[in-house]
Amino acid sequence: MSVASSGPRDKLLRWLGLLPRVKAIGVSLSIATWLVSGNYVLAEQVRVVASNNAYADIARQIGGTAVVVSIADNPRDAALAAGPKSIVLCGWAQADAALRDAARRASPQATLIELPGHASDESVSIAVPWYDTGSMFALTHAYADQLMRVRPDLALQFAGNLAGVRVGFDAIARRIRTIARDYANSEVIAAGPLSRGVANKLGFKAAGPDSAGESRRAIAAKSFENIEKQLESREGSIFLYNRDVAKPEMKKLVSVARQNGVPVAGLQDRLPTGLHYQQWVLRQWNTVHGALNQASQ
Repeated sequence: MSVASSGPRDKLLRWLGLLPRVKAIGVSLSIATWLVSGNYVLAEQVRVVASNNAYADIARQIGGTAVVVSIADNPRDAALAAGPKSIVLCGWAQADAALRDAARRASPQATLIELPGHASDESVSIAVPWYDTGSMFALTHAYADQLMRVRPDLALQFAGNLAGVRVGFDAIARRIRTIARDYANSEVIAAGPLSRGVANKLGFKAAGPDSAGESRRAIAAKSFENIEKQLESREGSIFLYNRDVAKPEMKKLVSVARQNGVPVAGLQDRLPTGLHYQQWVLRQWNTVHGALNQASQ
């Protein structure tokens, strides 16, 4: 049985790169309306395990009520969570290693979907992988494709959810391009790997200590001293910092920046509650844009 062609539907699926997948499961789609009406449940919810809340949010946005999502961000939880028939979403950071290993040991093996490759700018991808939106969307697309394999009856629902998510990713890409264009070759002061990675992604020159050997939150005491001097001499137009670093030294740097008329852009390295991944990341770039606009005045 084949699926009758539907112009708007096929256009959406072709845009998402999913048309071949949906065409291949035409028999299931012929009864999709009945199956997703809520009057009949074809199968149990798909079990999804994520290594952090950013991947978990993506999983819920695409899967909706068809999935049950848990977070395994430590070795003990990973061993319990990554069971057979589950879908596992994780990155390639060291913190994800336990979950990756658990997924591969599961029998039958769980379906492991990893963040593909490293960003072109490794400083941001290593510090906070989910700031690499290109790789994040590739993971999202691969996850949606796997859900279609597991629940072909809900393929159109997953495709529609993916389309909505892609709108947010596209908005982030446009914002990054706008900032890079309007403030090309800007000089900024960056505190830590996350801030330096964001500056590099925009093509900016980042004053501040090299992030080599520092984690996304750990900054050497000597680095704080150097940044304070750079703020006092206004060596950059704005000050980028990780506001999730709850240290008195960081608060002091923010105060020094403001005292010297340097606009600040406080970034976050973890998705807060109440926001979807795309909303959160767009806010981070909007924060940077706002600080640059303030500095230009």
